[in-house]
Amino acid sequence: LPFTISGFTQNRLIPKENLKNSTVVDLMDEVYNEFHMKQYGYELCIQANINKIFLWILRYWQSQGMQLEQLFRHNTTDYQRLKKLFKYVNQHYHEAISIKDMADLCNMNYSYFSRYFKKLTGKTFVEYVNYIRLTEAEKLLLTSNLNITQVAFATGFSSASYFIQLFKKHKGISPHQMKKHTIQS
Repeated sequence: LPFTISGFTQNRLIPKENLKNSTVVDLMDEVYNEFHMKQYGYELCIQANINKIFLWILRYWQSQGMQLEQLFRHNTTDYQRLKKLFKYVNQHYHEAISIKDMADLCNMNYSYFSRYFKKLTGKTFVEYVNYIRLTEAEKLLLTSNLNITQVAFATGFSSASYFIQLFKKHKGISPHQMKKHTIQS
């Protein structure tokens, strides 16, 4: 929840020196190793380690003076109202998704939905869908043998050139460079 809240002011970057004496680096290494070895139950191990990383982040933020309880209480109702939408987008990001259909899903009119969504998340609905698509595209680039065009279409982009442009804008690197860098690693 704190990662998606509009107006969330806590720094999302944690200084390297604060991570040195933490378990985060070891947990990330274990996630990486489990993913590549794919031994029985690896998904459960990965999920458990990611939960431990999030717990560490939440405790770190609390130690920095952040009042998470107030943050969660204040926004839970708003997020419950959009829960169906978030679930739908996560399951159908590879398809065409219209704002009007999502407004209807949330029982809101188009204009109110657009303003409400932007106020709550800090992103327009289209920006949010593109964020989800780019995240999924990054996973495919790192874990599959699909080419750039195949990744673009598999994640719901209508053109490879738009996908490449958006990917580079948000990730600071082209999809080709990311794939090339991953292969070299």
